[in-house]
Amino acid sequence: MAWSRKHGARNWGIAQADRYANGLFALFELLADFPEMARERREFTPAVRIHPSGAHLVISRADGQGIEIIRILHAHQNLTAYLPEG
Repeated sequence: MAWSRKHGARNWGIAQADRYANGLFALFELLADFPEMARERREFTPAVRIHPSGAHLVISRADGQGIEIIRILHAHQNLTAYLPEG
């Protein structure tokens, strides 16, 4: 996250980078409260849930005690390059 915030601050300014990062953190909290918010994507192994946040996709799965954020990808990145298909 530190690199992304630094990159965002350099390209869009500190205030915008902070708003974007805060939006991601707010999504993490929402997902912790409602882990089944997005439909389960069973075409990937293990199955994941994909949540958009600005220009990124937050990929998560429920674990026994909450959620695990597996990866954050730019929306233009190829999901199958980063997530194994089942």
